[in-house]
Amino acid sequence: MLFRNFLIIKSFLFFLYIIPGWKIIDLMWETPVHLQGALLKGRVQNRNDSPQQFIIVIDVKGGVKYLSLSEKELFPNGVQSSVIKVFFATNTKSDFVQGIENLGINREIVDLDRVQGHICYRIGDEERLQLWVDKDSFLPVRVKNKEMEMLFQKYTTFEAGLFPTIIEINSRTSGSRIIYVDEISFLKSTR
Repeated sequence: MLFRNFLIIKSFLFFLYIIPGWKIIDLMWETPVHLQGALLKGRVQNRNDSPQQFIIVIDVKGGVKYLSLSEKELFPNGVQSSVIKVFFATNTKSDFVQGIENLGINREIVDLDRVQGHICYRIGDEERLQLWVDKDSFLPVRVKNKEMEMLFQKYTTFEAGLFPTIIEINSRTSGSRIIYVDEISFLKSTR
């Protein structure tokens, strides 16, 4: 009886500990990962191919320009490109929140989970896009739906904030690829 009461109290406290999805999205916006005015250089490697160089410019208005590889060559699935734009190239909090909604992430469903050794908030349901956010830093760690998965690894501090230097993409339609961001330079910082 005592053990059962302990489990009830423990599960009740667990539910009190989870932050609502809208608040997690607010805290994500506060993390310094928005790269307006940035030039990104790196390489992308498909599982069995040699690496290809890429250059991306994120302009001060949040637009993304692909200079050496096209958007389709770097991100074959349109959702992948949209995720990058929302998380790292939005200008305003309202654009960020709208971008999250446009991706189809259900902010009403939140749970705790573990990804790559991180305790994360998992936002969304399995039928649509899900987002894993590190519980301590509020940085995106993983995005997944039935067709693809993106893992954001090794965040590094640059002039205006943080950016993952490794983005691993696993897709049912286009296979696996790893994007290595070797250099970020800033043309102008807006935050």
